[in-house]
Amino acid sequence: MDLDDRQREAVDHASGPLRVEAGPGSGKTRVIVERAARLVAGGLPQDSILCVTFTRKAAGEMDRRLQEMDIGGVRVETIHSFCLEVLRENYLRTGISEKTRRFSELARLVWCVRNSDRFGIDGEVIRLDRNPADLFGPMMSAVSLAKRELISPEDLERRISQGPPGPDDQEWFDQLAELSKVYRAYDSYKTEKNLIDYDDMVAATVRLMSQDRSVLERYRQRYRHVLVDEFQDNNYAQFLLVRLLAGSGGITVVGDVDQSIMGFQGAFSGIFNEFADAYPDARFVRLDRNYRCSASVSEISTRLLAAEPDRVAAPAVPVGAAGEPAVVVSAGDEEAERLFVAEEIRRLGGPWKDTAVLCRTNRSCELFAETLRSHGIPAALSGTGNLMRNAAAVEVVSMLKVADSPQTAGREISWLLKRRGISEHNIAGINRVARGMRNPDSPEDCVFKAMRVYSGSDQDAEIREVARHLARMAEESRTAYLTDMLHRIMMEYTDLYRRNANSGGPEAARNLAILNAIHRMAEDYQHHYYGERLSDFVDYLEMAGDLEYSGLDASAEDGADAGDAVSVLTMHKSKGKEFGTVFVTGLYQDGIPGKWKKREFDIPADLLKGSGRQQDSAESHLREARNLLYVAITRAKDRLYLSHPRRVGESAKDREPSIFLGQIIGGDDGGAPAGTVRMVEYDGSGGAGRPAARDPLDTAKYRIQEEACGAIRESRVEAAAARLAELARVVHVREHGNAEGFDPMPVLAAGAAGLDKLVPPERTPLVSPETLSLSATAIRSYLECPLQFKYRSVLAVPAEPSLGMTKGSIIHDVLDTLGKERLGGGEPDIDAGVRRARDLWDVARRTHGGSPRYEKAAADLDGIIRRYAEWEAASPNSLVETEARFATHIDDIRYTGKMDRVERNDRGGYEIVDFKTGSTVLPRREVALDPQLNIYAAAARAKYGTLPEKVSLVYLEKKNAVREYMVTPGSLEEGLKPVRAAAGNILDEKFEATPGYHCRWCPYRSICPAMVDG
Repeated sequence: MDLDDRQREAVDHASGPLRVEAGPGSGKTRVIVERAARLVAGGLPQDSILCVTFTRKAAGEMDRRLQEMDIGGVRVETIHSFCLEVLRENYLRTGISEKTRRFSELARLVWCVRNSDRFGIDGEVIRLDRNPADLFGPMMSAVSLAKRELISPEDLERRISQGPPGPDDQEWFDQLAELSKVYRAYDSYKTEKNLIDYDDMVAATVRLMSQDRSVLERYRQRYRHVLVDEFQDNNYAQFLLVRLLAGSGGITVVGDVDQSIMGFQGAFSGIFNEFADAYPDARFVRLDRNYRCSASVSEISTRLLAAEPDRVAAPAVPVGAAGEPAVVVSAGDEEAERLFVAEEIRRLGGPWKDTAVLCRTNRSCELFAETLRSHGIPAALSGTGNLMRNAAAVEVVSMLKVADSPQTAGREISWLLKRRGISEHNIAGINRVARGMRNPDSPEDCVFKAMRVYSGSDQDAEIREVARHLARMAEESRTAYLTDMLHRIMMEYTDLYRRNANSGGPEAARNLAILNAIHRMAEDYQHHYYGERLSDFVDYLEMAGDLEYSGLDASAEDGADAGDAVSVLTMHKSKGKEFGTVFVTGLYQDGIPGKWKKREFDIPADLLKGSGRQQDSAESHLREARNLLYVAITRAKDRLYLSHPRRVGESAKDREPSIFLGQIIGGDDGGAPAGTVRMVEYDGSGGAGRPAARDPLDTAKYRIQEEACGAIRESRVEAAAARLAELARVVHVREHGNAEGFDPMPVLAAGAAGLDKLVPPERTPLVSPETLSLSATAIRSYLECPLQFKYRSVLAVPAEPSLGMTKGSIIHDVLDTLGKERLGGGEPDIDAGVRRARDLWDVARRTHGGSPRYEKAAADLDGIIRRYAEWEAASPNSLVETEARFATHIDDIRYTGKMDRVERNDRGGYEIVDFKTGSTVLPRREVALDPQLNIYAAAARAKYGTLPEKVSLVYLEKKNAVREYMVTPGSLEEGLKPVRAAAGNILDEKFEATPGYHCRWCPYRSICPAMVDG
């Protein structure tokens, strides 16, 4: 489709600053991509154009579209990834390196709680007997706002020293002084522990560029034009960053003030005015045609905006058909609302993935997903909500509690027994025995002891088997590190990873995301609180549950393909998405807009920098809630449902519909135009819309299959055999109407031949060509074992830390630092590099302990770094870049990574060097076909505009061990053949295991079917 007149006007703007206002469905992304193409056609090199987005998914989509237009060299980054790269590139000035850890939201809150007695908080000003999370959560939100406004601890302290604005502000000002203490302590702790949070990434980059003109000019020369997506969601620090980069005019911003919903992250309504003040000569273009929504949906959204006081909403011009009327549903209560949605989705039919249910909270999302699944409708739930409501997370926590103290974990043991197929009758019997064994003066509940002596039941062998598993786990936990123990629980003592990694569907994908998040939390926790008990980490996880915090990697979540399933997500998470049918739920007063409550800690208005900044107020709260509903409504292309429950929670009192609903369908003009709204009342009475009762035999069959599969995956042989016999009994009853004549022996005699039939083959696609991103390491992993690649790169299953990988990471960190010293014009300090390596290795002791292998590796560090110094001194080349990041495409597949060292020889040709640690040296006959060397060669050609003359592997643990690959166009074409073949197989999802000698070191042995079944 050709560009319309407004789109063409924006794309063809020749030079200078440009502001584009782009409403929903107006072709915003297309305009950005076409604008980049226009700049390239006008003479700008592709790699001198920087596109800044807010999510990795948006960056991936934009990168894909640029590649389709043959301008894949345009740089696309999230603002935080760009800032982190700048800080690392300028390590000597910033102190930020690859070893600087991110301080997560949860970790910093726990740090506050644990250190609350060190802040010197005045208990007369702030009550300290309240829930610590309720106190420090708002405090850390205020700290984040300060950093987003570039307000340092010193700035805040100076302002406090000047006193309150007026006598009525004394109480608030006293609280601000206490906040200042926490801010100062937090800032000092991060510096001491080499930590950085998301807000620091932007603020530190702004400081660097503001204070060092040479650094700023270097990046201005590198990026001649900056395109900013979702401009309305920038906070002040982000806005100042793009202003610094763009200088006097190489900037295009695209956004929509009506979709500004990130005020809680520091976005401010006056940002477009701020842009106009900074660039008074900027061109302004408004994209006013809505290509997404039907005329009916567009009319509803326009009416919502027009109802805002003192506002004239410029209506979007719908391009599509009139569409069906929006359905406004008044449901009896929240359950009736969920039942209506499920019934209506079932009536409309598939494809399910073209339908979305949008909710205000994570908890509402969970309840809607449960209802849909009970109706046989697959539902993909975005985000995790409360971790402690997820069965996989609960099982992990239960196992951790048992491992830490089995004598006091009776409740968890009972739950685990039920999960492993032990009957409730036998669980009750075990607990009765335990009660008879208890000593009232002891904290032990004796369930663990009772389980080990319980006898006379039909499941004695299975109960003993579970007891042996738990006893072995508890014994191992006495000496294991947290991450090691957690890894074994997830991989060996339960079937959690096996079950979810080797099956498919939205629930399996969600469970994997949650398990990976817990593993990341453990790594984070171990870094901050080394050597503490498992129970302390359990407290940490339960706090995460209370905060509905998951630590989910947004990119992994957004990139996951849930297959054909209804998307259930919050209104905030719906931004940037579109669906044929959208249900917007929970539209009752106090649901949206919800009650406004003034923030407890508020930064002084005279310190806030963004123009048009509104203090936290009922008015700003109402405006952002309206914008949020506007975003939700405009996700719909064809059908829109707006529902509100009349009763909420336990209250019998009716709730009023949201004032926004009234403005849409009522209003002073007599209501919405005819044909745009249809009213429905639904109370779900008389069982209408409720799922039919499930056949008891089907219920039993499903339960037994799940228990049998779990027993098989956990190698509990007795339990698996018992479940097989029970399953055969159910099948016999189904066929004959009763259990007479049933004999389990033929089934058991069949052995393992039928076990595979218990695992359903159904799965959903895992790999999408639009989101797939590979690396040299990923290709090497695939060529070694496709299943290992799936676990590592597709499912992101965590692996136990490798000593060799840790050593290699430390060496590369030190070499990067030494290289940057060279680039800065100085002489690398080799002795300082050795000391840094030893310091980093000492930190690694927490992960690897003091094993003989650890001590030997520590002794190698000095020699490796000094061999590097000898190699560099002998090199005749000049250094161009270290840890050179790249993003290139080979056959439309994106490859990313870092080249250790880029040099130029005396002929001006490029040479790439990759440093290797370890004792294995690549055979010379394999050099020209090595995937890593050829991917680096292709990446260097794309990055520097010419083919490198040579790519070398330098083995630092072996003196004079070097492998050199002299690159030619022909050799590169031949060398990329295995890379292309591997990428094609990955897209075809050929992930079979290839057992071999390498399996001895594979971190996924415990969940690999080839190992477990073979």
